[in-house]
Amino acid sequence: MRLSSLSLVSGLAASATFETALAKADFGEKPPIPLRNANHIFNAVHSSMRQWGSSLNHNGMSFFLASVAEGTQLYHGRSSNESVKGMEWLAFEPEHALVFARPHHGPPPGKGKGPGRGGPGRGPPGQGPPPGPPAASSNSKSKTHHRWWKPPPPPPPPPHGDKYHPDWERPGWEKHHGADRQEPMNKRDPKAKDNQDNKGGYLHTYRTKHTLSLLYIDGMSAGKTQKGTLDSTDTVLLQVDADEHNAFMWDFERGQALCNLTRDEWGNRVDGFLRMEMGFEIILCDFEKHLDVDRITQTKGRGSEGRGPPGGLGDLTYYRAIASRFDGLDGNRVTVDYDDFITAFTYDVDLFNGKPLPRLADLSNETLSIMHNDVTDLVMSRPSPAYDKIPTTTDWQSVADLVIKRYSDRLEWFTSISDLDTLRAESEALITPYVDYGDRNSSPEIERCATQYLAASTLESLPTAPIAAKAIYHVSHSICSTLVHIVNATDIDSAGSALNDLVSYLQWSTWKRCRGCSPEEVCYIPIWPAGRKQDYENPQCQSSLPSNGDDSYWGGWGRGPRGGKKGEAEAEDDKYPHHYGAHPPPPPHGACPPPSYGAYPPPPHGAYPPPPHGAYPPAPHHASFPPSS
Repeated sequence: MRLSSLSLVSGLAASATFETALAKADFGEKPPIPLRNANHIFNAVHSSMRQWGSSLNHNGMSFFLASVAEGTQLYHGRSSNESVKGMEWLAFEPEHALVFARPHHGPPPGKGKGPGRGGPGRGPPGQGPPPGPPAASSNSKSKTHHRWWKPPPPPPPPPHGDKYHPDWERPGWEKHHGADRQEPMNKRDPKAKDNQDNKGGYLHTYRTKHTLSLLYIDGMSAGKTQKGTLDSTDTVLLQVDADEHNAFMWDFERGQALCNLTRDEWGNRVDGFLRMEMGFEIILCDFEKHLDVDRITQTKGRGSEGRGPPGGLGDLTYYRAIASRFDGLDGNRVTVDYDDFITAFTYDVDLFNGKPLPRLADLSNETLSIMHNDVTDLVMSRPSPAYDKIPTTTDWQSVADLVIKRYSDRLEWFTSISDLDTLRAESEALITPYVDYGDRNSSPEIERCATQYLAASTLESLPTAPIAAKAIYHVSHSICSTLVHIVNATDIDSAGSALNDLVSYLQWSTWKRCRGCSPEEVCYIPIWPAGRKQDYENPQCQSSLPSNGDDSYWGGWGRGPRGGKKGEAEAEDDKYPHHYGAHPPPPPHGACPPPSYGAYPPPPHGAYPPPPHGAYPPAPHHASFPPSS
């Protein structure tokens, strides 16, 4: 069975419940350094700024400092040809901005007249920004739960299970976006033929005047869902109380609140916020300060038949442009600091709470305040203004890529092997470069394998190395030790169990990518607001975008993030089938509950007597693997 057809969801919860327990082996003076949730941290680094992994792992748990280079071209769609002066949204792909380059049809009833805006923006055009909070000291360490805003009441829900609509008719999108906010979805007669429709909107092209300093909120942090995509923004950064949390609040207010935060608490050390929906976007707090207008062009109108121009949500053109960024934006347009970032995976909290996906909204206000202060410390470490003062850091994502590219396809293939000799031989082929066949000893062999992509300077200070380096080391060590275990297995069941433990633990997004799509097709995965449950469970090549029908992955508007009955929107994939044995297996190696935050006790070793010198020792974590003779 191909791993791409397997659900990767329940493994997230499984590996949160069972953490890898590395054996205490003699690796010179440095035993393996324990790290809580190393697999999730590794995946956060690998998926960052990538549309594919961030769509699968859509509930972001991490905050990174990032920058956009001077002279980078960015896009903004709106109804007006007047350049933007204040806060707005910017897209990295022109097709993303074109979705919002539509004529202005006025705000919803009762909203009045508001500021014009466009960007992958969102918000009631008749409602100005919320009042800013009292000015706070930029180095404030207060642990109080301060709310940066009071969200408005939720909009009325659309009919359950609404069908797929053209982009200008979709009620699900239109309810949460303003009329002139890079938002095309105001309800209107699809056959309207007025002159305003026929004129189209405007695509604004800007270039950055200098390096932009940004805070990157990972996952699908711009998706307006009840699945947890907004948790990191609303509960950690803006500290909205759980009983007031409203995923479908107007996004214009959310953007203004974020800009109030960087102005009043962070001394404008970040110029905006980087996040992702169907495309990456920037909430930039001051267009005029940071951007030069490159050009403003009029877009194609709806035409005499009332049909919209190509490139809308229901058009493959838009999705194809976004799919081209599945593996990253490329062109060095964005640089992420992987040396120092904040991730919820390092805190002593249960992020899963029995659910298939991690949530931040379930945490206590005290914990969320601690995280907020930690993000503040991270931001305050950046100079103000940061233009051309951003330090050079190690690209740990490229190191994670080395690990993925070496092992991903091999491990996927291994799950289809049913012959023990073949599986052992292929596993040994992967570890052969690290074996001294004149002096066999598994401990240094595993260590050489695990550290092949880490610089000597990193290894010399691994206990104090960046968290990304530790995660890469931990994941590599788990892979290498499992391969050694398989080489020593005496039956296919024990070898297969070890392999499935590893696969369940790693949860690599590469295993759900489509294979063999033709040039006119895309590998289709749910990206808010489009996509079905089956597309998340088993992405397929598509030459046209399928209708959500009654199978929307994102569900209805649902209930808030805390309390209430688990609904359809959260009931995706509670099982993770495996090629071998029962599910869900623990991560490698053995069922070890996660330790308390702090010391990580070594696993017991009484079951393993030391092997004779020169023999290949038993796997330190699988009692079922006897030592070879």
